[in-house]
Amino acid sequence: MFQVVKNSSLKKYYRKYCRNSYRWINHFKNLYLDSSPKLIVLVYHHVLPNASYDPFDMTISFETFVSQITAVSKKYPIISLNEAVNQIKAGNFHRDIQVVLTFDDGYLDSYEIVFPYLKKRNIPAIFFLSTHTIEKEHFITWEQAREMSQNGMEIGSHGISHVSLSSLSPVAAVEEIWQSKKIIEENIDAACNHFAFPFGSKKDFNEELIQEVKGVGYQTCLLNIHGYNHLKLNSFCFKRIIMDEYTPINYLLG
Repeated sequence: MFQVVKNSSLKKYYRKYCRNSYRWINHFKNLYLDSSPKLIVLVYHHVLPNASYDPFDMTISFETFVSQITAVSKKYPIISLNEAVNQIKAGNFHRDIQVVLTFDDGYLDSYEIVFPYLKKRNIPAIFFLSTHTIEKEHFITWEQAREMSQNGMEIGSHGISHVSLSSLSPVAAVEEIWQSKKIIEENIDAACNHFAFPFGSKKDFNEELIQEVKGVGYQTCLLNIHGYNHLKLNSFCFKRIIMDEYTPINYLLG
């Protein structure tokens, strides 16, 4: 029994190692061999005073978070997602590489830990909220979301119930997309211009859903597929790089 468990764990580790190696090979290839304007979109989930064990690699300590943001801001400009959209529309990209910060799920630490730090440093970011979790324990409130929106942060949609939209019926998936936008805009009294697919892997969305996101009036959709984004006039979907306690920030930035 022990041998079976041990071999299973080794296989999982090996698959993860191979997957990450392939991801970073493509990462470096895009960074060094392509000189076109790029947008790096980083995605965070939990930022806590101390990083605890997280099998999903979604938790980062505040100390590591600060060191990462400091390193990023020294090398590249950090811009809002709205600013990136404005540059895309104008076809005028201000730098070869720019960075956008995104935070998924609307955990309370986004308001209590991340927001004060970014506000103090005048760094923009966007926070993607699932409307059914707002006001619940360990998640932010509408009042907090409004405060963030009024102080330089963007609020985006992460759907209503944080389910994979491709697992829903077409009608239910469309309702998650447009109804969440409506609810957010009514509660924060500001535009909700951006949508992040819950989970965001290739199996969690399809071309039909992307077109629905566009048709509702969102200006971008965000994915959890690792990679840089080559800025073009018609850019709409953006890959993101998931950040955690062990992300090699120096390799990431080049």
